[in-house]
Amino acid sequence: MFPAPYTVQTEEHYLTEPNRIGERESAWRPPVDQKVYGWDPPGPEEEIFSASRDAVIHDLNVYVPPGFVFGDQDYMTIQGERFRAVGGLRDYNHGPFGFTPGLVARVKRVKENG
Repeated sequence: MFPAPYTVQTEEHYLTEPNRIGERESAWRPPVDQKVYGWDPPGPEEEIFSASRDAVIHDLNVYVPPGFVFGDQDYMTIQGERFRAVGGLRDYNHGPFGFTPGLVARVKRVKENG
């Protein structure tokens, strides 16, 4: 319905096969290109300062077409910057009149400053 002119890379989270004591570890599949409508500019950066940590948090909303595959704990790379999913996709396809504009993926990146 709308053009999706931008390409991002997504890495799907999965759990490995159980090891000899039954524990499973987190892993991510190789990056896959997916088309998106775009993303909003980062909001005011939240800075974290403490005796042991100096970091900046970046949050983005990424506007994606129906059928976009992305879930909690997945990663998304946007213009060379790697972000982590914040929850699942927000689905805006159930409004009136059959309008299906797409979904919103919320992502976050924490950049350590030192």
